[in-house]
Formats: sequence, structure tokens, C-alpha cells
Amino acid sequence: MTRDLSLQASYTWSKSMQATEKLNVTDAFLTHAISALDRPLHIVVSGLYELPVGKGKRLLPGAHGIVKQVLAGWSLQAIYQGQSGPPIGFGNIIFTGSLADLVLPAGDRTVEHWFNTDAGYNKNSQQQLANNIRTFPLRLTGLRANGYNDWDLAFFKAFPIRESLRFQLRAEAQDALNHAMFSAPNNSPTSTLFGQVTSTVGAQQRVVTVGARLMW
Repeated sequence: MTRDLSLQASYTWSKSMQATEKLNVTDAFLTHAISALDRPLHIVVSGLYELPVGKGKRLLPGAHGIVKQVLAGWSLQAIYQGQSGPPIGFGNIIFTGSLADLVLPAGDRTVEHWFNTDAGYNKNSQQQLANNIRTFPLRLTGLRANGYNDWDLAFFKAFPIRESLRFQLRAEAQDALNHAMFSAPNNSPTSTLFGQVTSTVGAQQRVVTVGARLMW
């Protein structure tokens, strides 16, 4: 694009199904279900912007000497990645409600209450069935765990030393906005933690590093 800005984006819309297991051991055929690897939406957007400072730029076009070395030539890079979360399954449970009632509106969903736990689950451990013909799906495509929502930022400048040698100063922030990626919620109706998210995926969120390197 114009004015020292470049952008690149990719978007994927997909659906992954599988038929690798039976819903019941007595079934004659494998059951078709949404795959545990299904991630319907995936987007990556990256951009690079050279700040308009220094010779030939809008700001300080006449800069020279120490001012030029300190202020000119800086670039900002950003990468955004977003992805749907995995589908949630519940195992062989007793459910007498409607699947349409399971999903909560985005504004009502919290780590303490990820889905509607009062939609028709039997939570009495004394009433769970040991032998039965299962009809509840393996996984639900409309009910998903947390997805990927990540911004990576970098701010850097290259100082020319001679024709084939440059020194670069760089600051980077991985997951700059500190968005935690939550693991799947507890899916056992008889558990006191049913419907709650109790951990995150990955050991850390925001990581900031500052470094320098020679390029030749």
C-alpha cells in the first residue's frame, strides 16, 4: 500500500469430519461426527509500517546527524492470528434437554460458566447409567472451547555500518495484549467444577524481549 505500509492477510473457512469410532460398541457402522481437529475459522493478518520520520518523509525531512540516527528509520510490525476453538464433547451422559440451549451468548460466557449447565444434564452421580445405548453426539460443533486470539508486535531499526553490514536494534512482544488461551471447560455433569475452565493452554502469555544483531 502507499506511504510505507504493507499488509498481508489469509483466511480459511473449513469443516473437518471423521468416522473413526462407533457411538456404541454394538453399532454396525462407524459414526460420522465433527472432528476433534475441526477449527472452522482461521485468520492471519500481518502488517509492516515504516514510520514517516527522516529524509524524504513527512516528519523531520531535514533531520541529520544524531537526530537522524535516533529518530529515523524505525519500523513497526504486527501479526494477528485468530482461530476457532475445538468442539466440546461430553461422553456418555444423560441429557434430556435441547442442544439449542447449551450455548450461552458471548456476553454471558465466563470461565466460571462457559456453557449452560442447566440445559438438561442429569448431575446425580447415583443415577448415571453403566450400560445403555448412547444417542448423545461425540462432539458438538456449536459448542466450543476457547480459540486463538493473539497479537505479536515488533519495533525495530537498522543502522547501516557499511555496504554489507548492518546493526539492528529490535524490541518484540509476543501476545502483546496478554490474551490468555483457556483450555476446555470441565465436561463431567457430576463434577462440582462442571462447566468451569480451570487452566490455560501454554505456560505464559505476554513475553517481551529486546535484542540486537548484526546482519551481513
